Amino acid sequence: MSLTTVTGKVSGVRVDSSVTVNTSVTVNQNGYSNPSSSSSQTVKKDTTYFRVDNKPAYMSVAINITNDDSVTVAGVQQGEFEAIAVNNHTTKTMYWMPEPSTVPEIIYIVIGVFTRGIYGIGWLLIGGGILFLVNKKKRIKLIKDARALVQNAPLPAKG
Repeated sequence: MSLTTVTGKVSGVRVDSSVTVNTSVTVNQNGYSNPSSSSSQTVKKDTTYFRVDNKPAYMSVAINITNDDSVTVAGVQQGEFEAIAVNNHTTKTMYWMPEPSTVPEIIYIVIGVFTRGIYGIGWLLIGGGILFLVNKKKRIKLIKDARALVQNAPLPAKG
């Protein structure tokens, strides 16, 4: 995956939000006084769709841009341009994707070290943890590189 930049005027801005709600409720049956329980999980996902010099792009977070803003966007071309970092020259504001946490992978590796002797489960946890950790480190480097690219980008030429 290689980073590329796109510079120009923004048009066609829209933000799509989706909310997923999972709810579980336990109800008393047949008049018995069983304690009721409930649980809920809400997940909100925002995606900003826009065009830069009429090239379609999206960013998987909500950002504050509007039509006719002058921007430099760093990202990867996968069908539509996936924006990883945006420098809005009009408002002098920068946005970038959040860096993923590596804590779960480190926990898997630590648990794997302590469970190595149990039917190979520990080695599976260590191997999986390292594999996922390497992939996340690559994503973090991509985000940092994209941020540096747009931060150092010159102002677009007025046209």
